[in-house]
Parts: sequence; structure tokens; C-alpha cells
Amino acid sequence: MTDKPENPRKRYLKAGVTLAAVTMVCLTLIFTVSSFTANVIAAGKIKARNAKYAKLFDPALYDNDPEAECRLVPGPGNNDMEVMVVRKGESPVGYIVNYSVAGGYSTPFAMLAGVTSEGKITYADITVFNETPGLGDKVLRSKGRFLDTLSGTSLSTHSFNVKKDGGDFDYFTGATVTPRAVVRSTGKMLEQLRDLRLEGYPACGSK
Repeated sequence: MTDKPENPRKRYLKAGVTLAAVTMVCLTLIFTVSSFTANVIAAGKIKARNAKYAKLFDPALYDNDPEAECRLVPGPGNNDMEVMVVRKGESPVGYIVNYSVAGGYSTPFAMLAGVTSEGKITYADITVFNETPGLGDKVLRSKGRFLDTLSGTSLSTHSFNVKKDGGDFDYFTGATVTPRAVVRSTGKMLEQLRDLRLEGYPACGSK
């Protein structure tokens, strides 16, 4: 006896159910891989961030994302500076500050510094530089240790000017302009941080 042919409607229904099941499995795999990839990317960003700021603050000293607590505050040379809060739980540890240096040969250029909640500089470096080669570039870490003289200093312990102008910081013979600009701008940055209330300033990226 010949088998009765399957109803076309039933056949199409079975094919549709099979296709829907395969689609669901594929979508589940896509979402799972996408979620895993997103977590890997996020972890990579955190690792890169911690590496970037490791010289400013020991990563073990804070557990927040400083870049998520960033405010734009008026800084040296009429340029806004980015002030990021560093916290351990609810307790503030200090700030990571991106600020401009004014008063050099070809300023402004950019610096990054870690500052404790007590106002002491942990570490400072130049991130964008455009001063005159052979003169102003002596402040770079690749050229010497001038920037190390900023570490451990604060407004309560140092006068932020070069010794030639009555301050506490060295300068280079024949090249006073750039060290003076770095020191004065760093001092003004610390003055802005002193008694600062960040809540009243716009978030970074809002302008």
C-alpha cells in the first residue's frame, strides 16, 4: 500500500518550526558571544586605564573608575582642566588632573598629574608637547628628571616658581621660560583644586 502524501501545510509548519528553532539557537549564541566580548573589552579598558594611571596612584588604593567621575574646571591659561575623582569605596583618595601649561615658548601644552586629597602631587608628566627643540624640551622625562621635582610637593610646602624668581624649583641655564611655565601652571592647578566643590561644574565631554 502506498503511503499517503504528507499534507503540504503540515510540511511547511514543520519546516517553519525547525527554522525558528535554528534561528533561536543562533541568536542565543550571538548574544552569548557578544556579551562575553563586551565583558572582555570592558576588562581590557579597565586594565589599560589602570596601567595609564599606575604612576599616579597605586591601583590597589582605589576601586572606582576615575574617568566616570570627571568634571571640567577652569584651569591655568584660561583653559578648562579635567579633574577626575579617585575613590576607595566612598572615601576620596585624590584627583587625576589633565591641565594646560601656559606661558612657554609655544604653549599651551598638556600635562597629567596625580594629586592626593591633601593636595600633594604624586607624579606629573607631559602628555602633549610643542615647545622649542633644544631649549624647552629639556623638561621632558626623556631628556632629564626635571618633572621629578614636582613629586611630593604641595602649596603648603613649596613656592611654585623657579628659584630665579624666588621660588623653590630649579631651572635650566639659558632656558628658564618652559620650566617657569610648568611650575607656575602646576601651582595654579593646585590652587584650583584647593577647596574645590566639583558638583557645580559640568561633566567632561558635556561641552
